[in-house]
Amino acid sequence: MLHHEAFLGNELLGTYLRACLEPYSELVIFLVKLFSPDVTIGTKEDGYRGIYEAVVHEMAHASHYAQVGNGYWNSYIEYVIKSFIQNRNSYGTGGEGSGWCELGEMWGYFMQATLSKDRYGGNLASYGNTFWFKPDILTYLYERGMSRGEIFRALGADVNCVDSLKTQLVSLYPEREKTILETFRSYGK
Repeated sequence: MLHHEAFLGNELLGTYLRACLEPYSELVIFLVKLFSPDVTIGTKEDGYRGIYEAVVHEMAHASHYAQVGNGYWNSYIEYVIKSFIQNRNSYGTGGEGSGWCELGEMWGYFMQATLSKDRYGGNLASYGNTFWFKPDILTYLYERGMSRGEIFRALGADVNCVDSLKTQLVSLYPEREKTILETFRSYGK
């Protein structure tokens, strides 16, 4: 998303670059924007299936970014960078400012699981649930008839935490309110 200037103008990054690279910080930002890919996909996974799942996960992030834009994405990336600096863990432990990451990763892991099952069959895997966020919330809704498209429609720019996702889903699909509320409650959300 760097070509669209997501996060490149962020104060956290700018302060760091100015401190380390002055007087070249603006040139570095320009070069990063020019030469960096919008999406980077690691291929450390073994076999085609692992690569397929990594691609699906990252493309899910790209679809979410396309829907929410730079403002949302800047908050997401800032949380990830701060978490990595503080904890050496990109997802952190939740808490203040974590909602953007929570929803982004829930969407990525949910799409990874459902599209992998569509392609390879078998049981619907539970990816990402070792972290503090709960992608299985989306999986549970999906298994009860909510489509990926319906879930995606709820992931707008103003939906920046799991509570606002729950509210948006109920607003969009009032006929499913009971299932939605029970699902979030069963995952402690």
